[in-house]
Amino acid sequence: MSAPSLPQGGAGAWLVNLHPRPYAGMRLYCFPYSGAGASAYMGWARRMASFVDLHAINLPGREHRASEPPLIDQALLVDQLAEAIIAQNDARPFAFFGHSMGALLAFETARRLRKLQRPGPCLLAVSSVAAPQLEFMAQQTSQLLAKDPARLLRNFCAVQPEVLADPDVASAALPPLLADILLLLRHRYVPEAPLDVALSICGSDRDPLVPLDRLSAWSAQTTREPTLHLYPGGHFYWNECLPELIAELNADLAEAYQAFPASAVGT
Repeated sequence: MSAPSLPQGGAGAWLVNLHPRPYAGMRLYCFPYSGAGASAYMGWARRMASFVDLHAINLPGREHRASEPPLIDQALLVDQLAEAIIAQNDARPFAFFGHSMGALLAFETARRLRKLQRPGPCLLAVSSVAAPQLEFMAQQTSQLLAKDPARLLRNFCAVQPEVLADPDVASAALPPLLADILLLLRHRYVPEAPLDVALSICGSDRDPLVPLDRLSAWSAQTTREPTLHLYPGGHFYWNECLPELIAELNADLAEAYQAFPASAVGT
């Protein structure tokens, strides 16, 4: 099975290496939350352990890809994300981290790589999102869009509605934001076998958008025993707990890296 050709710009358009570490032992791909670009992970790169080379995903329609139309077709988006990773032609093991909508994209990209019979992540870290089989995020997005769109922007997308009163800001922020809201609304889970991957589940024990039982239900998506990390705060708990999150993520990455078979490198 082959993946579709990359759009203009190739893999480099999709992946931003914020603090290059070409001699690091593994890669970490970070998937953004709704409306965000690669710069959402700007503060992460230098905090990661020295064996981690961080690549932030930058989707069409934002930052250096602002001239491109955002994608609202999840299947096409996931196809192109998988192809961008494959196109790096890098034998090092890698991991995925995704926050909110980004976690769903990371999960679907891991499954796409499996369908293509390509190496997948040795660790999947998902943050502040309900397990996909529940289809809870589409329901939550639909309800908030109908009843409280300001809360949707503030809590899911980290945008204060009054910020969008500036026409220049709105013209840049709204297209990718609306595209990502559509992605959440249209996300439909297709049952497949669980991934054979180490799974880290991250979130807040006080997230008003993602109840704990919906978060912990991610355990059904792996054949292994998952690790659960809970922090104080809300949907964007990492604004207050970033050092603690990165420390625990570094530990999970180290465990996954050490478990990765040396014989697989270069194959």
